Amino acid sequence: MKVLSTCVAVVLLASSVQAQESSQVDDMNPLLGPRYAQWMVGAVGQIASKQERDEFLFLRTDAEAQQFIQRFWANPEHQLIQGIFDERAAEADRVFTEAGVAGRRTDRGKIFILYGPPTKEEMEELRNVDDPDVLMWTYDRKATGEGLDGKKPAKTYRFVKYGDLTRMFRKGDRLDPIERRRRDPLRRSIRPYR
Repeated sequence: MKVLSTCVAVVLLASSVQAQESSQVDDMNPLLGPRYAQWMVGAVGQIASKQERDEFLFLRTDAEAQQFIQRFWANPEHQLIQGIFDERAAEADRVFTEAGVAGRRTDRGKIFILYGPPTKEEMEELRNVDDPDVLMWTYDRKATGEGLDGKKPAKTYRFVKYGDLTRMFRKGDRLDPIERRRRDPLRRSIRPYR
């Protein structure tokens, strides 16, 4: 039992450190049942304060999680945006659900919930025949205003299919098709027959 508690503590600590180091907060509480474990994953993790995220990670039961969620939405700051959040989350679930992951928990769903629909959606020009298609969302920062997280959206968000999920990437990171091609010598050297 002591070993299990230690393992859980290590997982929680690692999740907390990772959340602090990344701009995308994907906090999952493995101590909770399936209904609550991923509640903080996605846009709600961006809206929540660090203190709220940390508190969520240390919950031990579903009953505690249910009380936490009620307190979270009872917060006057969160009450102001709850209606918009719920509408956008329902739409994200309808449009962006893939591979058994609820749309609100996907990268596109998170951005949609936080900032609404993009001003412009287009496919990026094909850079290499071997590269996957890249979906680009553009936001007019002046027209869009602040998102539900109190921040303005980035001008552009890029998404690429990676495995079964469509994932957001920034140029030069590990999901960027150009960066993946540069790092994978086999993929670089394989050319189709002419």
